[in-house]
Amino acid sequence: MWIEEITEELKHHIIPFWEGLMDEAHGGFYGYMDYDLQVDQNAEKGCILNSRITWFFSNAYLRLQNPKLLTCATHGYEFLKKACLDETYGGVYWAVSAVGNPTDTTKHTYNQAFAIYALCAY
Repeated sequence: MWIEEITEELKHHIIPFWEGLMDEAHGGFYGYMDYDLQVDQNAEKGCILNSRITWFFSNAYLRLQNPKLLTCATHGYEFLKKACLDETYGGVYWAVSAVGNPTDTTKHTYNQAFAIYALCAY
């Protein structure tokens, strides 16, 4: 019973919500939405948020086997690799600009852990 209800909530509400935050122009997922659900397309993108969303889509794909979910997970993975990864010193940045340039190069352990979760799931 519960599994069917939760799966329906996932398919019809949770997945579409996160799909709506996909930034097709610059990669990754938008970094800010206000209380009225208005997206700020120019806001910084937290690398931890992008890691969490990549983890979410990766796990949703593993559960539901919907190829569209894998496409969303790959979208997040590509952004993490292109914009969030510090290719000189390793690890992932804390935040990047809306277009993917580093804005906060701090390497919080908490953030690194979520990047690892996302990469393992992907």
